[in-house]
Amino acid sequence: MLLSTHPVEYRYNKFNGWFAVISLAAIIGVAVPYIISNAKAGDNGIALAILTAAGIAALILVFVIKKYFIPALRGDIALEITTKGITSYLHNISISWRDVDNIEVNGGRMADVLYIYFKQETDHGDYVRIPLQWITGNDDDIYETAKAFWKHKPQ
Repeated sequence: MLLSTHPVEYRYNKFNGWFAVISLAAIIGVAVPYIISNAKAGDNGIALAILTAAGIAALILVFVIKKYFIPALRGDIALEITTKGITSYLHNISISWRDVDNIEVNGGRMADVLYIYFKQETDHGDYVRIPLQWITGNDDDIYETAKAFWKHKPQ
């Protein structure tokens, strides 16, 4: 593999952003009529339980919109790989290749996860976990690119 010296940039995944927003909004939309009907029927316990679940979904929706959806719509960079290191804008962290001991990719619940293991413990712990579902691109290609840059880091 001929390695470029130019940074490789991956943007936030618009499709997964839309999917998450629509799914969470649908959950809230379905819950509202049940909350109203149970409250009118005097079944406040069930209404409160559904309201709590809808409230949690609403909080997650706000988080997803702020953290992933708006950056995706703006076309922001989610992950940047350079000859010096890797920057995850998902976590607002830049990692120098000098500090990296290993890179792995493992399947997560919904998508692969890129693991960056450190040579010694840092403020971020022993490793950083980058969920690739929020990043546009083929998971294997992202992993191979990161691994190639890391293996060919300047000494």
